Amino acid sequence: MDTVIFTGYVPLEEYKKDRPREYKALVKSGKLDKVVVEKDMSPSWIKSVKIFGYFFLALGIGMVFLIIYSLIAGVY
Repeated sequence: MDTVIFTGYVPLEEYKKDRPREYKALVKSGKLDKVVVEKDMSPSWIKSVKIFGYFFLALGIGMVFLIIYSLIAGVY
């Protein structure tokens, strides 16, 4: 579960891996320090965010299955 959508925080290592050209450009221009924000999140907060995310993922998948079931079964 990617927690960025709920926290707005991308770990630096993940940023380096996902956006190597942008990271290199920031390092080269010297603007990396202005962009990087150190944010400590407790493991319990990360766990709650992941539980929240998985709950809504399951809810969405369940709704898709119910929609497909209603189309197949002809339930209106």
